Amino acid sequence: MANKINFDSMQTKVLLITPPFTQLNTSYPATTYLKGFLDSKNIATNQCDLSIELFTKIFTKDFIALVFKEAKKNCEKIEYPLVYKLQEDYILKVDRVIQFLQQHEVTAAYQMLQHGFLPKAHRSINLNEEEFEYGFGNLGIIDKAKHLATLFIEELGDFIRANVDEFFSFTRYAEQIATAASSFDEIDNYLSFETTIIEDQLLLLMASKLEQYQPDLVCFTIPFPGNLFAALRCAKFIKKHFKKTKIAFGGGYCNTELLLLSDPRIFNYLDFITLNDGEGPLLKLCEFIEKKIEKNELERTYLLENGKVVYQNKTPNTIFHHSNLPAPTYRDLPLHQYISFLDVMNPMHRLWTDGKWNKLTVAHGCYWKQCTFCDVNLDYIANYQNTTAEDLVDKIEKIIAETGTYGFHFVDEAAPPKILRALA
Repeated sequence: MANKINFDSMQTKVLLITPPFTQLNTSYPATTYLKGFLDSKNIATNQCDLSIELFTKIFTKDFIALVFKEAKKNCEKIEYPLVYKLQEDYILKVDRVIQFLQQHEVTAAYQMLQHGFLPKAHRSINLNEEEFEYGFGNLGIIDKAKHLATLFIEELGDFIRANVDEFFSFTRYAEQIATAASSFDEIDNYLSFETTIIEDQLLLLMASKLEQYQPDLVCFTIPFPGNLFAALRCAKFIKKHFKKTKIAFGGGYCNTELLLLSDPRIFNYLDFITLNDGEGPLLKLCEFIEKKIEKNELERTYLLENGKVVYQNKTPNTIFHHSNLPAPTYRDLPLHQYISFLDVMNPMHRLWTDGKWNKLTVAHGCYWKQCTFCDVNLDYIANYQNTTAEDLVDKIEKIIAETGTYGFHFVDEAAPPKILRALA
């Protein structure tokens, strides 16, 4: 019979990381769920969102000045020459614009709308004034300013991507490498290249987090292909400079693209890859790191043994039912840094990029499981677990008390109408 683990004696320190880039107006929910769970098991856990932290480091006066210098040094022909010509204006205004997109202060909005305050390049110069006035009306001061401020930031983003770092994008980084690669060869090759100034800034942030929290285990969530390369850059840095620290990858990308992993080279950069829900595998990893269990007791975890990829999956798995999980927690996250964009005037589209949202799941998996376009064999779809409206309301109240934000985005594959009705 297996020994019962005393969680009060767990000494492993865990750092949960969202790598660049995901949504910028709110945090991706994976680390908030996992921190809530690990906290409930008395495991010392911190979380950080390198996506928003890197973005707000890039769009500062000093860094944008560096961007223009880098472009001049490395480019024979500078793309978006109007942005380059107006660089002093962009450098001078960028801090003010970011601050406005974080706070939406009405006095700053009036300033943004003053003729000539913001420079106009390839996006804003083509703005249809009639459509602009019709879309926001005479009283939509905040929204008008938010749209102009968004165009300002997008112009700088276009300039960075064209002249400094071809992988840069607001909600993904080097996505084309992860999506186009048929093997690990191309990714491995790009990881051998010299870092860009964007990546240098990322690694400075990574170093500061490691020095601050001193974790034994660093866990990266990889929800999308556009998070993989930045996570591998960070993992390579950790392996070189923090050799005792263990590294794990998990998340949606791993659950779909790495289900049948055989190439050992990815383990030059990390130690473990976990599949499906992270709670059980991470708990087992903490026990394994503390030598409380053996390798064969790990759950849904890839690792390297004698140069070969091995999948360890003790069965039956430890099940943490959706209804028994604690509320997500946003502690450690820089909630004041998130940015609301308004890039188009479509009111439905802005729900994705505008406003701060708390993320919550009504039910695990899909109650329907009959759509032909969906892989219903994947655990996060096939394994349906619901909860009660009372449980959801308790979690909602806890999250509101912690964040001060009342907006909720339910991130279900397909939220069950019966529970939504009861919740309402």
